[in-house]
Amino acid sequence: RHDLIATTRQALLWILSGTDVDLASARSTLSELPPEVRALDAYVLSCFGQLAYKEKRLSAAAELFRAAYEVAPRTETATMLAHTLTRWGRPDEALATLASHSIHDVPALHVYGMALIDRGEYREAWKALEKACGLLAEDPEAPSMRLGSIARRLSIIAEKVAVEEPAFVLDFLKRDMRHVAAFTNSCMSRFSF
Repeated sequence: RHDLIATTRQALLWILSGTDVDLASARSTLSELPPEVRALDAYVLSCFGQLAYKEKRLSAAAELFRAAYEVAPRTETATMLAHTLTRWGRPDEALATLASHSIHDVPALHVYGMALIDRGEYREAWKALEKACGLLAEDPEAPSMRLGSIARRLSIIAEKVAVEEPAFVLDFLKRDMRHVAAFTNSCMSRFSF
């Protein structure tokens, strides 16, 4: 089991690096695992799913994340599957995937908000993304890249939300200054001067 953990961790590091050479190394390393492990271990299936996602093979990634989820139905796996489905243009399936989970962590809220945006449900998307920002504010170690990504999504839907519910945007701007700065920067970057 120790070798499996070390092998999958190394493969995941290569996948996260994302270079062609590292993705090939990850594929080679994961492919050397015994067939029964590749087919039945949720973490290994998830690694293969992340590899397929990085290679922009969304259909294969979704299939692998589904298989991993069937072995071990965890919120993290459901979130990766929902993210893949959203990127693949299947927001209804993404929302259905997340429906059986309590969505209280930043990645799940972020993906939930993305899927709602794709469905045109901007107010609900705003609520999910704002909640994710609130969770990030509670964690001083939270990566600013994640906040920037969520702020970009909020800036994209801000005008639509403000038309329907101006208080949503105004209340958001009264909160944590990190959010306001990231949101403002995202809004400004959408304009060319």
